[in-house]
Amino acid sequence: QIRFLYSHPQFTLKPSMALPFSELSGQLWLVLVVILFNSFKYFTLATVLTSFATNEYGVSDVQAGSLYGVWGLCHTIWGFVGSLAVDRYGIRKVALVATFTGVISRGLLVFFHSERIMQLVLCGLGPLSEGVCDPLYMVAIKKLTKRRVRAFAFGLQYAFMNLGGAFGENLIDCVRLHTWMMPWGQEYSGLRFCLFLTWFAAVIGWLFAMQLRDPPVKLPPHWSPVLESNTFNQQASAGYVALLYPSPASTASGPSSPGQCCSPASSPSSHEPCEIVIHTEDARAAPQAPPRNDILQQMADVDVECDTPIRVRVWDPLRAARVYVADDAFQRAVFMTAAVMFVSLQWKYMDTLLPKFADRTFGASCPWATIYSINSWMCVICPPLISALTPGDQVDDFWLILPGLWIMALSPLTIWASVSQPATALWVVLLSCGEVMWSPRSQSFIASLAPEGREGVFLALAGLPTFLSQYPVGLISGWLLDNYCPQCPSNDNQSCTLDPEWQADPAAMWLWVAATSAVSPILVAVALGYLRTDTALLKSRCIDDC
Repeated sequence: QIRFLYSHPQFTLKPSMALPFSELSGQLWLVLVVILFNSFKYFTLATVLTSFATNEYGVSDVQAGSLYGVWGLCHTIWGFVGSLAVDRYGIRKVALVATFTGVISRGLLVFFHSERIMQLVLCGLGPLSEGVCDPLYMVAIKKLTKRRVRAFAFGLQYAFMNLGGAFGENLIDCVRLHTWMMPWGQEYSGLRFCLFLTWFAAVIGWLFAMQLRDPPVKLPPHWSPVLESNTFNQQASAGYVALLYPSPASTASGPSSPGQCCSPASSPSSHEPCEIVIHTEDARAAPQAPPRNDILQQMADVDVECDTPIRVRVWDPLRAARVYVADDAFQRAVFMTAAVMFVSLQWKYMDTLLPKFADRTFGASCPWATIYSINSWMCVICPPLISALTPGDQVDDFWLILPGLWIMALSPLTIWASVSQPATALWVVLLSCGEVMWSPRSQSFIASLAPEGREGVFLALAGLPTFLSQYPVGLISGWLLDNYCPQCPSNDNQSCTLDPEWQADPAAMWLWVAATSAVSPILVAVALGYLRTDTALLKSRCIDDC
């Protein structure tokens, strides 16, 4: 039961900057630390991959782009497998397997000087360890947070992920122009030494993952969306405090609410319904009210649990896919993922286009990795601030998503207007401003549509548009470089602008990037009414038959 025990004229629940931090569990902070080290490992490889393949093994731009595309494609495939594994085996087991595999795969890439081994790693163990971690993080954060702080937690996740990337990118500029003599007598190039440092990060991430624990299973309550949105997800009004008590017995008919969409107890379901009764009592009727501290604690932990057994059912993946495809929330998630895909390709272009574009246009001394790190540092600082200043229960997600998409989509026009290092840095600044506005909110929006207990499968299937774009973006990057910013005829690909035989048009390349990116905000703007359907109604639905 939910019973309003008493009122106090001076007692109110108000949002505070410190409140989101106080509601984050120790396990969530541990997940964030694992994200930090794994993102250092991932972003460093992603940034130097095409240059590493070309400089170490003489791979062409198109071949390097194709290799990058295959790596991204395998990354997405293993992400889908990881989503299934997280739902079935839990966070801890999947995290241990993924991080340990990362140690092995990165070691093979660093310690074996073989193009064949590089290809096998980038098409096998490497994407396995990194792809599995993506759904793992999202599911872990969703399970370890409550709705009122979930947007803030995703903002922190975004910050920690980019903090690891920022360290890696700044490190690249510090070591890439030098050769390094290793203790065992081998000489490593600067790019290989960068990857050697990521192997250390993989080991540390694995050690932290060993401390992870799966969150306790909590059965989702059957209540009306009106009750959830007004009682649990908004501030307590008139000083009333809600205390939660387990229902003494479940009813056969379940909750009686106009918005009820779940099956009664007699129907096939993965859990039994709980009876929720709301009582309001005057303060004089509750002379033995609990202390204020106890009330705050119980309000922070307000969740519904039922002491009823869970019936184990055999899961049919094909049937589950059919149910998801027919689900309105899933369709919205897929559309949102597909719509933002065009602008999100700019992240891939930062990996595949920026390093070679900067080296060939401005020379090897251009600090392109430091320019790249502007994005990561801004994504470290800005998302938690934006999340705290624009709470998810007070600010509509699309008030930030749509302007952010436009800013990021048009940002490459700065390089089109002026092919220079300052213009390149300005592109990264504008890209980052748009990214920190739309990307965390987009992740939070899509994750909020996922049904309880099926988050991994939902997020994996919703990410199918991203999966389909992974390989083509690598080929497109190689084609753009080959046509608009090719290798130098001489000068060993350094300072190509000094070579009179170099035929290139870098400005046209970035105009092409801006034009294709603009598709995303246009699609979201056109479908805004469809996407902004009240998400509170979506929370009332159940997908129990899968």
